[in-house]
Amino acid sequence: MTGVITDDRVRVRVHACVADFLIQRNSPCHLPIASARMGAMQSGNMVIAGMIDIRYSSEPQPSRVIEARSNLSMSLDRLAAVFLGLSAVTLLVALGPLLLGFWPIMIAAILHLFIVGWCMRLAWRGNWARETMMVDRDRLKIEHFDVRRQTCSEWPSAWVQVKVLQQPMGERRVMVACHGRQQAIGEFLPIDEKLALAGALRESLRPYSARS
Repeated sequence: MTGVITDDRVRVRVHACVADFLIQRNSPCHLPIASARMGAMQSGNMVIAGMIDIRYSSEPQPSRVIEARSNLSMSLDRLAAVFLGLSAVTLLVALGPLLLGFWPIMIAAILHLFIVGWCMRLAWRGNWARETMMVDRDRLKIEHFDVRRQTCSEWPSAWVQVKVLQQPMGERRVMVACHGRQQAIGEFLPIDEKLALAGALRESLRPYSARS
């Protein structure tokens, strides 16, 4: 993509307790970005808390893109490789009885692999989600993708607010709000990453905010 800087990434790990402390004090939460600022001078990309990427683009106008991804332990390609390995072992085990004439065992093995593969596919797809937030001088654009839906919303950069709401059992919910509208973001993220996402989005909106 033209205009996107693709230097080496800088990894930043945000402590949940510190981020939580800053959020509770209504701080703009400088920490996630400030910790990476020295590296960001040399790199156009940052990774915050492992599941949140920040990219910088200069076209069509200067903007910052924040991408949040669900915490999947393996990619779809790796999952397919694991399933193929499991299938090979299962079929080799069932091959011996088949050669002895016990063909129902091979049928049971194939049926078993079909059920396991289908369950693995459903589990992976059910937990896959991604959100992209593009911030520029005029707007905040939020795109959400998962297996059930794809949504897109736009908010004025000057007036949108980022809020962290306390939920039962110690959970947090990150909301963007403006003029009576509100939308939850990062619902698929663990608490630490939700707080890091809130801090990154606040920092990205700060130069354009009419409230500061």
